[in-house]
This record gives sequence, C-alpha cells and structure tokens, in this order.
Amino acid sequence: MCIAGIKVTPERIYTMAFHPSESKPLIFAGDKMGHLGVFDASQERPTKDSNDEEGEEDDPDPVITTLKPHTRTISSMLIT
Repeated sequence: MCIAGIKVTPERIYTMAFHPSESKPLIFAGDKMGHLGVFDASQERPTKDSNDEEGEEDDPDPVITTLKPHTRTISSMLIT
C-alpha cells in the first residue's frame, strides 16, 4: 500500500498510527502479513539536479524501516 506514492509495507496496510512527537513526526503502518513499516514524515524530498538527463523522473525512495514482529495481520496499534 502507498501513502502518497510511498510504499510503507510490502503488503496491504490494515492499520496506521501517527506518533505526534515534536522532534520527528513518525507514521507506523501494519500490514496483513505482520510487517510493521515506520516512516519519518519529516524527510525532505531531494531537489532535482540540473545535470539530470531530460525525461528521467525517478525520485529516490525515502528511508523506511520495515520490521516483521508478527506472523499474521497487524490489526490495530496504540501509541501512548
């Protein structure tokens, strides 16, 4: 599943949570196969280099951490 074109987990997302930290906004996503994706929403999108070839529109992927703490669906999350 994608968040604005960003693939946070390898499979379909079943639950998401936002950690409202003042220093770094984090998005957590749990999928149907037990993967937990962690995305730092404060990452800056890299600027295009003027030396890039015309027609090349591939943006570098953002840094995403993926863990597999479960063997089945992560159906809910609670951030306290």
